[in-house]
Amino acid sequence: MICPHCGNDTQKWEIFNVIVTRDLHGRTSTWIEVRRDQDGIMVGRRFDTYSYHRDGSLSLINMKVYEGSKSFERLISDRDIKY
Repeated sequence: MICPHCGNDTQKWEIFNVIVTRDLHGRTSTWIEVRRDQDGIMVGRRFDTYSYHRDGSLSLINMKVYEGSKSFERLISDRDIKY
């Protein structure tokens, strides 16, 4: 399907797998999104790591975005979001 606003193919990535791990306090510690094409081959992933202050409030999210398959992937973005 073609997006009427930007003209891009909106079904380029069909499958997303999301894996969330939590710490002992129930807070998110990691968030992993795996993108696969229509054939089920991994084409990229996003790996977020969450850090918290001693009082339990969110301190930092480190977001890393990789492109490519497991055998050949490259880091395309690495940034920190501070709260």
